[in-house]
Amino acid sequence: VLFVCTNNRDPSDPRGSCAARGANELLGQLKGLTHEHGVKGQVRATASGCLDMCARGCAVAVFSEEEPAAETWYANVTPDDADALFESHILERSRLERLVEK
Repeated sequence: VLFVCTNNRDPSDPRGSCAARGANELLGQLKGLTHEHGVKGQVRATASGCLDMCARGCAVAVFSEEEPAAETWYANVTPDDADALFESHILERSRLERLVEK
């Protein structure tokens, strides 16, 4: 399961929000990739409330029983990263290290 934070804070909040950073577009792209690659039903991309990482850009938490890990947290994810994240984590079963939250 790919949980994409779609939290939307007031624009004056200094932490920002994932929604303002393109989370809904990112979610749509990830959902589309599950269809495109024929893994819908095996892999789910879904909206999440706040994952407490909005100050570090759009957040995605991935939980799986498969490799590369049971739990991986990604930060600073943009809609432009959707293909690379999906290919790496879902198709190749390896973390996209440049976005892994340490």
